Amino acid sequence: MDPHAKAILHTLPDDRRQRSTMVGVVLFTVCLCAWMICVLTVALAPIWLSVFASIVSGFAISTLFIVGHDACHGSLVPSRRLNRIIATLAFLPALHPFSTWKRNHNGMHHVWTNLKHEDPGYAPWSFDEFRRLPLIRRLMERVYRTRTTAGLGLFYFVEVWCKYQIFPGRAHGPANQHEFQRDRLLVTVFLIGQCAGMYLMASVTNRPSPVLFTIFAIVAPYAVFFSLMGFVTFQHHTHPEIPWFDQREEWTYFQGQVRGTTHIQFPRFCDVILLNILEHSAHHVDPLIPLYRLPESQNALEDAYPQTVKIIAWNPLVLWKTLSCCKLYDYEQHRWLDFAGKPTTARQYIAGSSLAPSCKDHVKIASSVVACDLVPSGVDRL
Repeated sequence: MDPHAKAILHTLPDDRRQRSTMVGVVLFTVCLCAWMICVLTVALAPIWLSVFASIVSGFAISTLFIVGHDACHGSLVPSRRLNRIIATLAFLPALHPFSTWKRNHNGMHHVWTNLKHEDPGYAPWSFDEFRRLPLIRRLMERVYRTRTTAGLGLFYFVEVWCKYQIFPGRAHGPANQHEFQRDRLLVTVFLIGQCAGMYLMASVTNRPSPVLFTIFAIVAPYAVFFSLMGFVTFQHHTHPEIPWFDQREEWTYFQGQVRGTTHIQFPRFCDVILLNILEHSAHHVDPLIPLYRLPESQNALEDAYPQTVKIIAWNPLVLWKTLSCCKLYDYEQHRWLDFAGKPTTARQYIAGSSLAPSCKDHVKIASSVVACDLVPSGVDRL
């Protein structure tokens, strides 16, 4: 293991990886039941309640997906086989094949966090790359980075779900193609069954237009889900003070997992609903921590690296300002740009692995790191 990674892991609680079959199964069962109740409410309730339930259903899909995400890491329950079963089932309402998510999320995003061309997340273009893009792709990038979650949701749908999950190229597809084809077929059958079931229930309950109602009942929850996924993907690894890299020689475990990952602070009830997934720095440092043990590890990490872990007390203005600043990226000067190539932040200090402390001195060194002024005059701090 990288000695710097070992030093960082040493800051976390020793019992952080303890998993519970009962807790994991209960979480999965509760989230699955919540989603099924939402689906039935959308199908059978009066139309005004169906609209509300469709929005809640999008959130229910998201929480179920979070459980599946943990199981895909092998951290939800002790049994490898049970993790595989739970992840496969939990991913179905989100229409994500298990094998492609494991390949691109576990094998790429977590291994090369914030390293362009390796991390399939929200990697920014450089100004020169952006100018060379076809016109339609430049327009799409402007839409993706508008100041609303709608663009982020569209980004996740097109650039992540379509290109990496459902129709991955050879470089991004799982090594076991038979497993992938089986997983994708399972997702396809699930979607067809969901559409058929919703149409049948709409016909039985005498909805005025079963076809239009079915389209609404299927599309609306996924619009919410993809918007939430796009927002999380973006905000967890994009901020005026968070660097991205395009050279492996510059990138380090410390820069990607500790410095390149945010902790978004919402009211506590949001953390409960989202099953602690916002405690994201600790999750990146050690993906084998179960979601129900993340808060203690996040606190320990922030105590060890108080000047480095980026904590965001989130509100809508934070997202608006982040999207305003973080459009393109200067990978040589390590600063964010607008679409005209004008810097929106000052150059960031990249110390590489020298910032990663030894096991003995991690608190001392982390406490002595001086936070440079990353935001120039004239640019509001977040």
